[in-house]
Amino acid sequence: MDIIIFVIDATINPLPLIYHLHAHNKNNSIKDKNIKKLKKLKMSNEVILMVPCHSKEAMNWSGPATAQMIMEGYPSGGCSVLQENVNNEIQTNKAEMMWNADPKGMEKAMENLCPPAGGWSIYHKATPEELMYWVARWMTINAYPVALVKDTDPGEHWVVIKRIRTDVNPTTATTVNLELVEINDPGSISDPVDPAGCTSIVFSGSAWYSQFQSVTLPGSAYNGEYVAVIEPPEVKGRALAVKEVMKGRVITSKEALKYAAKWIKEYKLDEMESYRILKEAKPSKPLLVNEKFGGYYIIPFTTSESAPVAIIVNAYTGGFQEAGAFGTPVKYMSKENAVKTAIKYLREGKPEEAKAELIFKRGKQTSNRYFPLWKVTIDDRVLQINQSGKIFTKELPHVTTKKKVRVILDQIRILDDKDLCIKGKGELVFRSVVTPDNDRKQCQITILPESGVYHVGDIPGENVIKIGKPIFEGWLANSLEIVITGRDVDFFTPDDELRRYRRTFKGNPSDWAGKYFPTDEYKDKEDVGDWEVWYRIEVE
Repeated sequence: MDIIIFVIDATINPLPLIYHLHAHNKNNSIKDKNIKKLKKLKMSNEVILMVPCHSKEAMNWSGPATAQMIMEGYPSGGCSVLQENVNNEIQTNKAEMMWNADPKGMEKAMENLCPPAGGWSIYHKATPEELMYWVARWMTINAYPVALVKDTDPGEHWVVIKRIRTDVNPTTATTVNLELVEINDPGSISDPVDPAGCTSIVFSGSAWYSQFQSVTLPGSAYNGEYVAVIEPPEVKGRALAVKEVMKGRVITSKEALKYAAKWIKEYKLDEMESYRILKEAKPSKPLLVNEKFGGYYIIPFTTSESAPVAIIVNAYTGGFQEAGAFGTPVKYMSKENAVKTAIKYLREGKPEEAKAELIFKRGKQTSNRYFPLWKVTIDDRVLQINQSGKIFTKELPHVTTKKKVRVILDQIRILDDKDLCIKGKGELVFRSVVTPDNDRKQCQITILPESGVYHVGDIPGENVIKIGKPIFEGWLANSLEIVITGRDVDFFTPDDELRRYRRTFKGNPSDWAGKYFPTDEYKDKEDVGDWEVWYRIEVE
């Protein structure tokens, strides 16, 4: 017999957490020992909202579609508004022209077309953990869905957050672990990139953070920040999650199937409204995407030839990343059909070499993890084919394999310490900023020395600072910028700034490996005039 216990926090809206307790005694009563077990259960905080799923009606209308869904999903009774009218209201009120639907336009459109019980506010934070805490807290208190900018590459991508689960109640704790997020993603049926239409997707906390990106719109007030339209809670906090493993030994497809079955059972996915079809659907052959870095398996679940639902697991750990319920069932192209399609397109006979792999990187050809491209190589020619069979003849320039890079600063030689003879040796401090792939959020800053100053002059033989310390360690794809600045610390007069060293590397990281020092080139970058630098780059 299954006994369903509702655990309700009386301090907030009555949103129950549901646990199942199996009682096997003959008289179907719950034994005392089972009650004790129930009390020891870790009780997560979960908010589940009923929000309809609508596809965007134009290619750049993810904002209007998101606002339309949210207004229909108000807990106290929603409003039915045409997407065209929502878009018109957004355009009337938007403040930044580089957006199709900017946060201000979204905020005002929902307030004007369907006023909520409270009020909408724009939240923009430097880290995703901060923003997701506010989302979890606000949804727990008022039970309203949230409009969130998931990414802005190649255009802004608004989604609806309709479900969130944390390990503890965010209204009573300022640090919580993010366990689950479910969204409505307003893809368009007419969009060849997202042929499934509006999709309901549930993510693990780790998978969510691996895909949730900051705004990358130069000139925007929100550039570099994480943005949502929500209502302000009273305190600051963070929602944490374990980082996704991005590289390692790839598990087998058989293991991927076992993990998918495990997560269906553990997360009770087949009991969720959007994924109940999993009780009937059967898993198809797993599809491995981005094998070398950031890899994942798509496990389609089919009822006939098409899949109404798919589950994604980490390709190296088998960890749950997300589950998607498609508005229109999807038929995935097999590797064999991808190769045949490429050969037919190229009008080849029997090629000497034919190979294919699935790749995903958000861009013009694909913008949804459930719809990776087949990268097919026929002898020396490369094509990309999407799941609908559309062929792209130009290889995606940004689909690259990241490599681990290490920069070690070996030494600095002072040519001018900026101090007069009567002052003696200079008191020098250096600062390095190393940025991979033009991503300022991933830059690594090092202060040298860690404390105090270097006491060194510019007399030959006494002007070398031995360092031998790494100033960067991390993964990157195709660019690296190294900036080193220095200053002579004066206690009675303003500090003297040394000339800045700056060098940018682009292309294949393997080509950068080596030592960099004065006189290694005709136009030497490592000699900046009043000091010189020696360092080396190691690439795995």
